[in-house]
Amino acid sequence: MIDTHMHADARSGEDFGEMFNAGIDTAITCSYYPYRIPHEMILLNHLNRILELDTKRAREHGLDLKVALGIHPTNSNINPEEIFKQLYQWIESNQIIAIGEIG
Repeated sequence: MIDTHMHADARSGEDFGEMFNAGIDTAITCSYYPYRIPHEMILLNHLNRILELDTKRAREHGLDLKVALGIHPTNSNINPEEIFKQLYQWIESNQIIAIGEIG
């Protein structure tokens, strides 16, 4: 079974374990950062945390966590070139399966 939309950065490891025990073996986490941030590195650090830490925490509880990343429109004006450059690298390395929050 697949959970197609969750926010892993707001979930505990125990939540991942409960999902797995309930029959969910794969989930897709979406980035969500609607608050205004002053610098692109803050956003990139948040996105990288999802890719590195949240996927690791999920694996520790048996859950295969796929990642969809994007930029909330609130933060679309902070040096988009640097953010897009990193997104392209994550796409090319198959670390993310979708791009969201593009509205």
